[in-house]
Amino acid sequence: LGLVGREGSQAVRASDVSILQFRDLVRLFQYHGSYSYQRSALIAQLSFFKSWAFCFAQVLYASHTGYAGTSIYDAFSISACNALLFIPLC
Repeated sequence: LGLVGREGSQAVRASDVSILQFRDLVRLFQYHGSYSYQRSALIAQLSFFKSWAFCFAQVLYASHTGYAGTSIYDAFSISACNALLFIPLC
């Protein structure tokens, strides 16, 4: 974040975003804070529903196999599902 000031525009040239006055900083923080909150809430919701779906499928599989203690998932499939579902959203 670069701010144009007395020292010139060196900070502006080296930054990704530049503003002219400190009062613009409040709007910038409000916008990016709101956007970050919405993304975090979406990830939390998707994580909750993914876990619920995994548990529900595991309970159905356990009842089908007579509660034998075997799992429907292996570690690689859960990791792959996490990578495919959540990495593109970030």
